[in-house]
Amino acid sequence: MMRIKFKLVVLALCTIFLLLQITGCSKAPEKSPAKDKKGASEQENAPKELEDIQTNIEEIITDIEKKNEFAQDPQKDQTENQKDSSNEQKKSGDDKAQEKQPKSKENPLTNWQKEEKSARDIHLKWNTAETSVVKVDITNTLRNEFENNLNFLTDNIISKNINESLKSANELYGTTIKINELYKNNDVPRVEILKYYTKRALLEVEESKWPEAKEDIKKLATEVEKVNLIMDKKENKLLLQLDYSVHDFLQAVEINNKEVAKIKGEIVMKNINSVIKKIAKE
Repeated sequence: MMRIKFKLVVLALCTIFLLLQITGCSKAPEKSPAKDKKGASEQENAPKELEDIQTNIEEIITDIEKKNEFAQDPQKDQTENQKDSSNEQKKSGDDKAQEKQPKSKENPLTNWQKEEKSARDIHLKWNTAETSVVKVDITNTLRNEFENNLNFLTDNIISKNINESLKSANELYGTTIKINELYKNNDVPRVEILKYYTKRALLEVEESKWPEAKEDIKKLATEVEKVNLIMDKKENKLLLQLDYSVHDFLQAVEINNKEVAKIKGEIVMKNINSVIKKIAKE
């Protein structure tokens, strides 16, 4: 009798165990928490202010380069002004206009109002763009870099320092491009970064900083290779021109030939602008 009861207990326990196993297997697996990751289409778009800032910086660089040219050869600027005034008088045929002496232009080396206004505009636009940048620049590295470069540029403009203003403007330009890249697919590099490295190398050549210039041209060559990957093969001639010009630029820097390096750097910049225009059309 005891043996029968024991068998019944064992049988009951086995039945319960099997039921538990069946229930466990039929239970739907728990879903793993969804990853908080935005798809490419959901990524935040770059604020328009960044594009405006880039335009402002380009204008500042152009204006300061004109100041630099004037500082190196003020007589050239005066001669051109006199020619322009003479041509205007001939075209007008106005006797009174001919009697008037051409007005001398204000010295561009002392008038920095345009650059100061552009710097203020950048500060304002950055204040708006910053609310978006903090979302993509998690470490705040580029954000801090931008603010430091903007402060340097502002100080140099206020102090009317041509060379330092050019350098800080170019650094700010480079940082702006890097921030823009945070909003784009890394496989599509911004071609404007080529201008940054070229301008930086040219400024270093001007100061005879040959190792630094050489290093930046190598970085430029690396970026050119990335551009080659995204450009249409039909543009082989344009890309080859760019490749060769960068190579020639590097050669001139390697032999410390300042005048030749400046010419080669200008050719590189011209080719870069051609590539940018071509990409813009596509």
